[in-house]
Amino acid sequence: MELVQRDLIEPVLAFLRLHATWAPLILFGVMLLEGIIVTTFLFSGFVLGLAAGALIQGGVLAFMPVFLAIFFGFWVGDTINFIIGQKGENWFRNLAVMRSRAAMLAKAEALIQKWGGAAIFVSRFMGPIRPFVTFLAGTFHMPQAVFHGATILSTLLLTGGLLNAGMTGAQLWMQWAK
Repeated sequence: MELVQRDLIEPVLAFLRLHATWAPLILFGVMLLEGIIVTTFLFSGFVLGLAAGALIQGGVLAFMPVFLAIFFGFWVGDTINFIIGQKGENWFRNLAVMRSRAAMLAKAEALIQKWGGAAIFVSRFMGPIRPFVTFLAGTFHMPQAVFHGATILSTLLLTGGLLNAGMTGAQLWMQWAK
């Protein structure tokens, strides 16, 4: 288990350490791409966010630029995804796979309509399903104020949580390693 964690985290830490000046831009880009439905499975912001927190604790990165980069990356990615859902509504609904699953699509729309911002908020913490929920929110015409309110609040919590977990983990690791 430890070897797997080391194999995943150490290269990320090394890369961010080596490119500390570019870290906020890199973090912004990864978080943005993680939020878009077609690229979500190619990028994982979770490990990168934890690594950034560890580097903040170690004094390699500054908290505020990293926090803002991650926050805005997540938010802009979700917003792009929401807009893709709005603009692609007709195309999406007319896909053969969606026409053959009209009942499932109706249930998804009812869920988004019923839970609104709560669906966006909860999906923020559910990894790869988030882009699908934000896409569907756009497709099903969720009011933008509701969408952005839920996205901003949940993104603030997730960004702070990721960085705090990384910072706490680094601090505990340093105490344990002594």
